[in-house]
This record gives sequence, C-alpha cells and structure tokens, in this order.
Amino acid sequence: MNAFRIKLVNNCNFACFYCRECIPDEGEYRLSFEEILAVCRAAVEQGISRYELVGGEPLLYGRLTELVSEIKKIPGVDWLSITTNGFNLEKEISGLVAAGLDGINIHMDVPDALTFKEITGKEKVLNSILSGIWLAVASHMKTAITVVLSNASSDYLAVIAGLAGIYPIDIRFVNIADMSSEYILGKDEALEILQRSIKGLKSDDGLYYKSDSLKGSLQFDTQIPGAFDMSDCLMLSETGILRGNISENALCIRVCRGIGFIRTALTE
Repeated sequence: MNAFRIKLVNNCNFACFYCRECIPDEGEYRLSFEEILAVCRAAVEQGISRYELVGGEPLLYGRLTELVSEIKKIPGVDWLSITTNGFNLEKEISGLVAAGLDGINIHMDVPDALTFKEITGKEKVLNSILSGIWLAVASHMKTAITVVLSNASSDYLAVIAGLAGIYPIDIRFVNIADMSSEYILGKDEALEILQRSIKGLKSDDGLYYKSDSLKGSLQFDTQIPGAFDMSDCLMLSETGILRGNISENALCIRVCRGIGFIRTALTE
C-alpha cells in the first residue's frame, strides 16, 4: 500500500444527477491545515509516498495551493494529484503548477454545454473548464479526464476520447455503482462506441486500451477519483476518519498512532 487519498471538503458546487444535490458546508469539525500536514508526515513515515486530494470539490478548499506546496515539501512525497470538477481550474492552475502539483484528474462527462447543464445543474462554466484542461496540458502536467458512463454521455464518448489522440491525456470511463438502471451505460456498450471511431483499439488486461492513433490511453474504472494508479489507497475524510481495506488495518493503526485527532474506521 503506497497511496493515500485525502478528502479536503464534503461540499460540491455541482449537482450531478447520479451523485447528489449540492451539499453546503455545515460547519462541522474539519481537519485543519496543520492537521492534514501532520497526517501526511505520519503516513510518509510508514512508507506512503503517493497522495491524492479530493472532495467534494477540492478547489473549494481555501488554502489548496498552499497545501499542495507544503505537502510537496515533505521528504518522501513522490506524487501529489487532485481530482476536481474543473470549476475555477482556469484561475487556479498556474498556482498549482508553481506549487509542484504532479497530476490533475478532471471529471467532465460531456463537451456540450446544454448536456453539461442537464448533468451538473451548472451553465456558463464549460468553456472555463476546457481552458483549464488546455492550460494543464500546456504546463506538461500529467492530466486525466474522467467520464461517468451514462445515457447522457453516450453520444459524446468518441469526442472526449478523441482528446487522447491530440494530447497525452488519459481518458477514464467509470460506472457509478448505485446509479439508477435507467441511466446506466455499460462498459461493453461504451467500448463498442469507442471501437467504431478509434481504429486498432485494444487492451491486454481489459482495463487499459491503447491505439497507435492515441497519444494517451483509455481506461475503465469504478470511481471518479483514483487516476494515476491511485485507486487502491488509504482514505482520510475531512473530519479525520481513516479508512482502508481489511488488509490495511494495521497500516491505518500505525499512521494513527500518536495523532489524537484522527481515528480509524476499520473494515471488518
């Protein structure tokens, strides 16, 4: 186990139909800036070198750029990425690059403004998100785009996948486990759509698909976070609860040892 996911906030400024309504910050206890850094240092001491910042929407965290900078200063941190819906990314990307962020995973289901509004409840933000993606790629930051497979995104899969033919971007297609069956688009259906538009698309493991016409890869996964091989990880909530699979219980306990403000939720 060499990966650690930190949830900075619970609230999100989108209301995607398959996810949840916009959740305001209720003012409940949340780990402080200093406490997050203390947990990262404790995790590094246990040999964990790869970190991912998520939400909610992590760009709503008021000191994100500063936090990225401080985490990257910790000896032993080899990788730090964020998963974001891209809102305000255009404004924040230069600071994140300067702070040393290694990778960014942008959740964007469709490139069409009207359908985007139907999915997220937001309008007049898609162009800004696309600009943020281009700026991330131009800065040579490792970039991924994550698409939730649904009947709303099916008409645009080939368009988004085409971005991997222009830029070295990884495109991830994920299924949401508890999505209503009326909205679900299965992997086999999605793959059929993609293979009609991308010649020579093939995979050795059924998860990562490549083609000579692509500069990046196409991937199938089960969750929106977790790009850049970060899917198997310990997870710290914004309220200080550390979770892991049953095989990771001992590691959770070691990370928590001596840090009174976090606690484990051991998997049985």
